[in-house]
Amino acid sequence: MRRHPPRADKLDLLRRGDTYRKWESLDDHRVCAVCDKRISGRQVEVSLVRGKPKLSCPTEGCNGGPREWVYPGNPLTSKKSWLDWCRLWEDDGRPRIPQPNNGLAS
Repeated sequence: MRRHPPRADKLDLLRRGDTYRKWESLDDHRVCAVCDKRISGRQVEVSLVRGKPKLSCPTEGCNGGPREWVYPGNPLTSKKSWLDWCRLWEDDGRPRIPQPNNGLAS
């Protein structure tokens, strides 16, 4: 059975229900990869199913959830992951090929 939680608990439920990305406030935004709409934490549909939060995209007809929501801007990765990825590129824009360590500990 679904039950809609009180509004005051919404940020906590977003944080518990979305284990893929962090929610700092209800004004944070994500882009739903299913419907390609930008949504805020305030717009996310939240219900409780057997005491656990179930998050859904608010777009009519969309069945997207936290798995399909990405950060705006560089949507496929978190900022930390993107910075790690950027370290693979040299200043001149060419990819840097990581060198194998031949099984030796560094």
